[in-house]
Amino acid sequence: MNIVKVLDHYNFQHERIKLNNGEIILVTEYSKNDIYVIGYEEYPQIEDAQEWIDQLSDDTVEEYFSKYNINIWDEVGPGFIVYHGTNKDNVNDILKNGIEARNMSRGISNRGTGNAVFTSQNPEIAYNAYDKVFLIDMGAIKEDSYTPMLSRETALEDSKNRDQLASLISFQKYIRNEYSSEGFDEETIIIHQFIVSGNP
Repeated sequence: MNIVKVLDHYNFQHERIKLNNGEIILVTEYSKNDIYVIGYEEYPQIEDAQEWIDQLSDDTVEEYFSKYNINIWDEVGPGFIVYHGTNKDNVNDILKNGIEARNMSRGISNRGTGNAVFTSQNPEIAYNAYDKVFLIDMGAIKEDSYTPMLSRETALEDSKNRDQLASLISFQKYIRNEYSSEGFDEETIIIHQFIVSGNP
């Protein structure tokens, strides 16, 4: 590839990196503070590493990096409790039928989550925002071999994926974009299926 010959000719250090989707990029260091990414294309474009990471869509970041996503169930052990807050009008229904995953009105960044139950590992967050709070023993659920899909809030997962992508290309000076002020919480766990009721 001509770009490699050019880099070699001018003694630019470069690394060939294969992404999770099979795409290959070149990463070159112009100086200690300047990292550039070059795609393996017919007419390769040289992009500043910060700009390259920032301009990737959320779906592309996940495609590049999905194998590095953490399975939240790996963190769950005995006594792992999450808290689901709700209005008092829903308590009897939950006690009778369990907590149903629903597609409720949410902030812009979470509106595509679909049917889900939002919970928090921090009881204060739930108790301060809702009339009633249900405790869900995730450790016991795991012991029963029921492991519905879990995720963190989309904006937080995407931000962490971008951090890891920066680490993959050895870009230590990556500056993550701050999430919007919608109230994202690192301790939120989203359950994407029905869950049996816990103790209110």
